[in-house]
Amino acid sequence: MGATPSDDTTIQLVGAAVDAGAQHVIAAGGVREARDTEAMRAAGAAWFQVGTPFLCTDECGLTREGKELVKRGGVTHVTRSLSGRPARGLCTLVDDERCVPAVYPHVNELTAPLRAEAKRRADATRQSVWAGEPCQAAVGRTAAEIVAELAGTSARAAPG
Repeated sequence: MGATPSDDTTIQLVGAAVDAGAQHVIAAGGVREARDTEAMRAAGAAWFQVGTPFLCTDECGLTREGKELVKRGGVTHVTRSLSGRPARGLCTLVDDERCVPAVYPHVNELTAPLRAEAKRRADATRQSVWAGEPCQAAVGRTAAEIVAELAGTSARAAPG
């Protein structure tokens, strides 16, 4: 385990961390619904970091066109081109791997005007859209509904 992305699943990495004696393990990646949290907890995760399911919520600051791109889904890949760290996102022009990772943070700085103009024009194909797989599962629910599902409860049953 380390800073290099691997082909191991999150549940495999959680199990390896627990086997190595780690405590308070956080499962990050592949957590989309209650059965995922149950499986991660069974593997030893104490906490969960969830991202992609929240992308299409009203509370998310992703642009409308970015949310539409997420709903359509598509090819994702891990890139270091914009942040210098591995991050999974939908393949768009601005995170193309032809941008050599060694030039971070310059790629991020140089593409900022391109991304800003793309946002102004509502062109998600030229914006950074970070999403996991399968991102199509991120359909317009509220953040509260997603949290309730992940916790195995109903948001509608919670007192208002």
